[in-house]
Amino acid sequence: MILRSLSGLDIYELSEAFDTLHVDKGATVNIQFDHSPSSIKIKQWNEDHSNKAVELYGDEWTLPVVEGHYIYEVIVEWNNGKATYAFDVHVN
Repeated sequence: MILRSLSGLDIYELSEAFDTLHVDKGATVNIQFDHSPSSIKIKQWNEDHSNKAVELYGDEWTLPVVEGHYIYEVIVEWNNGKATYAFDVHVN
């Protein structure tokens, strides 16, 4: 999977710019970077435009067990900078 960097776009607009991933309920996401970040924060955006923080366990988290469309915002910090990425999934 390729994460897309946010550049001033609304997260919902950005999610329309690339293909939605179709995944099974409760699937695990593994996230890795070439250079280890000092912190990673993840937000799950729901269809009703609400969001919540996602608990990261090592370099993994579990997707919802409720069918629906979700957008993930991944905020990553390194000693020399910060980046925000997004991707969306449809949980089947």
